[in-house]
Amino acid sequence: MRKRLKKEECEALLALLQSGLPLQKALPLLAEKGNEHLLQRILNDLEAGRSGEETLCSLLPAGIAVSLKSLLKVLPLKAALQIAFELEEEDAAQRSAFLKQSAYPLFLLLFSLTGLYLFDLFGFDTLLSLLKSFQSDLYFFTVFRSILRVLIFGLYLLMILAGILFLLCRRRDRQVFLYLKTAPYLRSGIWQLYTSASFISFWNICSRAGLGSRDALQVLRSFKERPLISFLAYHVDEAFRKGAGMEEAVDLHWLDPALKHFVHIALHADDRILLSRYSEMTREKLKRRLKRIGQAIQLGVYLFIGFLLIFIYQILFLPLQALSQL
Repeated sequence: MRKRLKKEECEALLALLQSGLPLQKALPLLAEKGNEHLLQRILNDLEAGRSGEETLCSLLPAGIAVSLKSLLKVLPLKAALQIAFELEEEDAAQRSAFLKQSAYPLFLLLFSLTGLYLFDLFGFDTLLSLLKSFQSDLYFFTVFRSILRVLIFGLYLLMILAGILFLLCRRRDRQVFLYLKTAPYLRSGIWQLYTSASFISFWNICSRAGLGSRDALQVLRSFKERPLISFLAYHVDEAFRKGAGMEEAVDLHWLDPALKHFVHIALHADDRILLSRYSEMTREKLKRRLKRIGQAIQLGVYLFIGFLLIFIYQILFLPLQALSQL
């Protein structure tokens, strides 16, 4: 028995609401085998005089429900559901782009390190035993093994620290703290570019739904489930309250410095659509940067494995060299 509605069913519900049907009349039109018990829970709330919105949130896909819960505090259901869908699609597109660029290099690095660790654990001693039969001075090979171990454990440690940082960043109560600590030292870094692009993209999504700039910021401020977006919206909105213009409002050292210049061009060209292209431009910049990092990781792994294979080949070739000298 399903516990949540499918995304397609949610899209159909949004289409019915946008056509002008109230929620109580739209729900029975979606009924089919497998979702009747879910829709009935919402209808029971409506018949009892409740809005049914809280129950609806609990039955939507998790990504949409998180946004909808915050949006319903300041918007009616139809507008909130529309924005929640667009935000989830935007998030899914960014996650997909990130995984596409980074998954293979990271797995390649992890598997390569694991292979090197197993080689050092089980294979290197056998090679050293072979060397002792033909060569008495093993200093170079001992130093090489020490360097190999330092490299393996050093990279493992970096990956573990990166994993811990990633898990901490997923905790909502830690995101803003970590971002504020790292942003001043990582100007135009990957995290800052990603956050700036998400903020502007979410702002544009709210604006496209018919909200004014200030109203859109009020909506984003209510996003407690997205603390970084809420934090940035708060400070931009406070700048507006103090009489700052658009260009000054986004001039925060927590945002990408290029954003201010983009706003400057958009205002002087009287082209507000140009601002919406900032997110597209920044996403492309992120893709290129992640691609370069991935290519560097792959090149480093391939070169080191190649060097290691040559090293092993030379050791295995020693018996043939010894036999040729007899």
